[in-house]
Amino acid sequence: MKKLVHKNIIQLYHAFVEGKQLVMIMECAAGGELYKWVEENGRISEIETRRIIQQVINAMHYCHIRGIVHRDLKLENVLFKQTGDLTIKVVDFGIAGVCDANKKDKVDAGSIAYMPPEVRSSLYFPLLLNTNLTLIFSPLNQIVRPLQL
Repeated sequence: MKKLVHKNIIQLYHAFVEGKQLVMIMECAAGGELYKWVEENGRISEIETRRIIQQVINAMHYCHIRGIVHRDLKLENVLFKQTGDLTIKVVDFGIAGVCDANKKDKVDAGSIAYMPPEVRSSLYFPLLLNTNLTLIFSPLNQIVRPLQL
Protein backbone atom coordinates (compact mmCIF):
# COMPACT_ATOMS: atom_id res chain seq x y z
CA MET A 1 0.00 0.00 0.00
CA LYS A 2 2.94 2.35 0.62
CA LYS A 3 3.76 2.10 -3.07
CA LEU A 4 0.33 3.41 -4.08
CA VAL A 5 0.95 7.13 -4.46
CA HIS A 6 -2.02 8.76 -6.19
CA LYS A 7 -3.97 11.93 -5.43
CA ASN A 8 -7.21 9.94 -5.01
CA ILE A 9 -5.88 7.05 -2.90
CA ILE A 10 -5.34 7.43 0.84
CA GLN A 11 -1.60 7.50 1.53
CA LEU A 12 -0.07 5.05 3.99
CA TYR A 13 2.93 6.72 5.64
CA HIS A 14 4.02 4.07 8.09
CA ALA A 15 2.88 0.73 9.53
CA PHE A 16 4.18 -1.22 12.50
CA VAL A 17 3.12 -3.92 14.93
CA GLU A 18 2.67 -3.05 18.57
CA GLY A 19 1.83 -6.02 20.71
CA LYS A 20 -0.91 -7.87 18.84
CA GLN A 21 -2.10 -4.84 16.87
CA LEU A 22 -1.13 -3.46 13.48
CA VAL A 23 -0.81 0.32 13.66
CA MET A 24 -1.06 2.32 10.43
CA ILE A 25 -0.26 6.01 10.11
CA MET A 26 -2.21 7.35 7.14
CA GLU A 27 -3.08 10.59 5.39
CA CYS A 28 -5.96 12.51 6.95
CA ALA A 29 -9.24 12.64 5.00
CA ALA A 30 -11.38 14.73 7.35
CA GLY A 31 -14.30 15.37 4.98
CA GLY A 32 -16.15 12.18 5.91
CA GLU A 33 -17.61 9.24 4.00
CA LEU A 34 -19.31 9.69 0.65
CA TYR A 35 -22.08 7.39 1.91
CA LYS A 36 -22.85 9.59 4.92
CA TRP A 37 -22.62 12.74 2.80
CA VAL A 38 -25.21 11.34 0.35
CA GLU A 39 -27.50 10.38 3.27
CA GLU A 40 -27.33 13.88 4.69
CA ASN A 41 -27.44 15.90 1.45
CA GLY A 42 -29.44 13.71 -0.91
CA ARG A 43 -29.10 14.14 -4.64
CA ILE A 44 -26.20 16.14 -6.04
CA SER A 45 -25.74 17.67 -9.48
CA GLU A 46 -24.69 15.61 -12.47
CA ILE A 47 -21.47 17.66 -12.75
CA GLU A 48 -20.53 16.90 -9.13
CA THR A 49 -21.43 13.24 -9.60
CA ARG A 50 -19.22 13.04 -12.69
CA ARG A 51 -16.32 14.67 -10.84
CA ILE A 52 -16.52 12.14 -8.01
CA ILE A 53 -16.86 9.12 -10.31
CA GLN A 54 -13.96 10.30 -12.50
CA GLN A 55 -11.71 10.47 -9.45
CA VAL A 56 -12.69 6.94 -8.39
CA ILE A 57 -12.08 5.62 -11.92
CA ASN A 58 -8.68 7.36 -12.03
CA ALA A 59 -7.71 5.82 -8.67
CA MET A 60 -8.85 2.33 -9.71
CA HIS A 61 -7.11 2.62 -13.09
CA TYR A 62 -3.89 3.54 -11.26
CA CYS A 63 -4.26 0.42 -9.09
CA HIS A 64 -5.18 -1.85 -11.99
CA ILE A 65 -2.20 -0.90 -14.16
CA ARG A 66 -0.06 -1.93 -11.17
CA GLY A 67 -1.88 -5.27 -10.86
CA ILE A 68 -3.79 -4.35 -7.69
CA VAL A 69 -7.52 -4.96 -7.30
CA HIS A 70 -9.45 -3.23 -4.47
CA ARG A 71 -12.25 -5.85 -4.12
CA ASP A 72 -14.47 -3.72 -1.87
CA LEU A 73 -15.24 -0.49 -3.70
CA LYS A 74 -18.37 1.16 -2.28
CA LEU A 75 -19.59 4.56 -1.09
CA GLU A 76 -18.38 3.83 2.45
CA ASN A 77 -14.81 3.39 1.15
CA VAL A 78 -14.68 6.77 -0.55
CA LEU A 79 -13.79 9.70 1.72
CA PHE A 80 -13.63 13.42 1.05
CA LYS A 81 -10.21 14.99 1.58
CA GLN A 82 -11.84 17.84 3.52
CA THR A 83 -15.27 19.27 4.19
CA GLY A 84 -16.60 21.39 1.32
CA ASP A 85 -14.14 19.96 -1.21
CA LEU A 86 -15.12 17.29 -3.75
CA THR A 87 -11.60 15.81 -3.81
CA ILE A 88 -11.96 12.16 -2.81
CA LYS A 89 -9.71 9.46 -1.40
CA VAL A 90 -10.33 5.74 -1.93
CA VAL A 91 -9.68 3.86 1.33
CA ASP A 92 -9.85 0.37 2.87
CA PHE A 93 -7.49 -1.80 0.88
CA GLY A 94 -7.82 -4.47 3.58
CA ILE A 95 -8.94 -7.21 1.16
CA ALA A 96 -7.12 -5.87 -1.89
CA GLY A 97 -4.91 -8.22 -3.80
CA VAL A 98 -2.41 -8.58 -6.60
CA CYS A 99 -3.84 -10.00 -9.82
CA ASP A 100 -2.80 -10.89 -13.32
CA ALA A 101 -4.81 -9.05 -15.98
CA ASN A 102 -5.44 -12.25 -17.95
CA LYS A 103 -6.58 -14.48 -15.09
CA LYS A 104 -9.77 -14.76 -13.12
CA ASP A 105 -9.73 -13.52 -9.53
CA LYS A 106 -10.42 -16.60 -7.40
CA VAL A 107 -10.88 -14.64 -4.18
CA ASP A 108 -14.50 -14.36 -3.07
CA ALA A 109 -14.30 -11.13 -1.09
CA GLY A 110 -16.07 -7.81 -0.80
CA SER A 111 -19.55 -6.55 -0.04
CA ILE A 112 -22.14 -8.73 -1.78
CA ALA A 113 -24.64 -5.87 -2.14
CA TYR A 114 -22.13 -4.02 -4.32
CA MET A 115 -20.79 -6.94 -6.35
CA PRO A 116 -21.40 -6.83 -10.08
CA PRO A 117 -23.08 -9.94 -11.58
CA GLU A 118 -19.89 -11.10 -13.32
CA VAL A 119 -18.18 -11.52 -9.92
CA ARG A 120 -20.97 -13.73 -8.61
CA SER A 121 -21.03 -15.79 -11.80
CA SER A 122 -17.24 -16.45 -11.77
CA LEU A 123 -16.67 -14.55 -15.01
CA TYR A 124 -14.67 -11.83 -13.30
CA PHE A 125 -11.40 -10.56 -14.70
CA PRO A 126 -10.63 -7.95 -12.00
CA LEU A 127 -8.26 -5.70 -13.91
CA LEU A 128 -10.71 -4.85 -16.70
CA LEU A 129 -12.18 -2.04 -14.58
CA ASN A 130 -15.60 -3.65 -14.86
CA THR A 131 -16.80 -2.76 -11.37
CA ASN A 132 -20.51 -2.11 -11.39
CA LEU A 133 -20.19 1.67 -11.01
CA THR A 134 -23.84 2.28 -11.77
CA LEU A 135 -24.90 0.23 -8.75
CA ILE A 136 -22.23 1.67 -6.47
CA PHE A 137 -22.77 5.31 -7.34
CA SER A 138 -26.49 5.45 -8.21
CA PRO A 139 -27.37 7.11 -4.88
CA LEU A 140 -25.34 10.17 -5.93
CA ASN A 141 -27.75 11.22 -8.62
CA GLN A 142 -31.20 9.80 -9.28
CA ILE A 143 -30.75 10.15 -13.03
CA VAL A 144 -28.44 7.23 -13.78
CA ARG A 145 -27.40 6.78 -17.38
CA PRO A 146 -25.33 3.85 -18.69
CA LEU A 147 -21.62 4.63 -18.73
CA GLN A 148 -20.28 5.47 -22.17
CA LEU A 149 -16.91 3.72 -22.35
